[in-house]
Amino acid sequence: MSWTTYKLSELCDVFTDGDWIESKDQSPEGIRLLQTGNIGIGVFKERIDKARYVSEETFKRLNCEEVFEGDLLISRLPEPVGRGCLIPNITGRAITAVDCTILRVKSDLLDKRYLEYFIQSQPYQSEIQSKVTGTTRQRISRKNLGEIPIVFPPLPVQKQIVEKLDVAFADIDKAISATERSIENAEAFRQKTIDELMTFKHTSNTTITKEIDMLPGYAFKSAQYVDDEDGITLLRGDNLKPNAIDFTEAKKYPKESTKEYGKFHLQENDIVIGMDRPWISSGLRTAMIKKADLPCLLVQRVMRMRCPTTINPKFFYLHLQASSFLSHILGKETGLGVPHISGKTIGSFEFFIPELKKQNEIVYIFSSVDSNIHKLKKSYISKLSNYEALKSSILNQAFSGELTKDAA
Repeated sequence: MSWTTYKLSELCDVFTDGDWIESKDQSPEGIRLLQTGNIGIGVFKERIDKARYVSEETFKRLNCEEVFEGDLLISRLPEPVGRGCLIPNITGRAITAVDCTILRVKSDLLDKRYLEYFIQSQPYQSEIQSKVTGTTRQRISRKNLGEIPIVFPPLPVQKQIVEKLDVAFADIDKAISATERSIENAEAFRQKTIDELMTFKHTSNTTITKEIDMLPGYAFKSAQYVDDEDGITLLRGDNLKPNAIDFTEAKKYPKESTKEYGKFHLQENDIVIGMDRPWISSGLRTAMIKKADLPCLLVQRVMRMRCPTTINPKFFYLHLQASSFLSHILGKETGLGVPHISGKTIGSFEFFIPELKKQNEIVYIFSSVDSNIHKLKKSYISKLSNYEALKSSILNQAFSGELTKDAA
């Protein structure tokens, strides 16, 4: 049996990008706008609570490309670049965003389910990585995506492979779903613990403005950024994750130029919060500075909060992770082009400060619980990694002909 190799674009009757839809073009209802967040790895993510729409008038004015059930969408942005899925039967009409490529497969050459599986395979991902561009945020152009080689046998064999993969993946996907629910439950328990610990019966609230030293970051000039390893790391909003800092794509500033910016040097146990686009899918971006993060400088659109000696920083940080703080901030971001939280909004949050001994007790209790949750999540994440490795192994067998009677 012979297998054939075509470029991805050659296997499609339609191979085009979605539409450039700006915020001003969106409507509260109408034609659904599918985005990169809806594209999982072989899975369509409904996310109806985050759905966006355009009106019929906008659809016609922008000459949008409608997408249909059975079309395959590929995200040209991470994570990871090149992931894709078939569009299921969704309610109503739909279009997609410009960073998604629409594929309508030539059914006489390729089974669309076969292609959905193939783009989860290691050979495909390796080809994608060889063609991505960008340092801060990787992407692949539609032209380069179209050059990706797709290896396939005759249609009857493709269907055999799909059937075997469906059976093989059914139990694995059930196990993955169960493990993901376990992680969600662990995170929910962590949140519940914080909320219970930070609920007090009291009559004397104070505010962040009154108690905490707040400082917004400085607008360091990007033209002066350096690649020098001796440069000082800049803490920017895109380095912040929920309860974590990621300096993988850190920018640096000349060490000799930072003396005049002394007040923007961060210290251990400082707490930082991202002020731009805070309501991303992964949550509010707050973190506590650790010794390993230093030295680093505070950049604009990030707020630094430094506690006095009467407040345990870890206790105060628990207040910022509580649902009450989330509720305080939610819906209060301002700005049209780039929504953000204002320092005034952050500073107006009311909270209670017990005596320092009680603060320390609360921190100790939570640290113990959090440590156990961390260990539990780590074991679950290890299981997920093993499941994904198993799927990868099965896919490699499928696309080398080992799952069918005839070898490639």
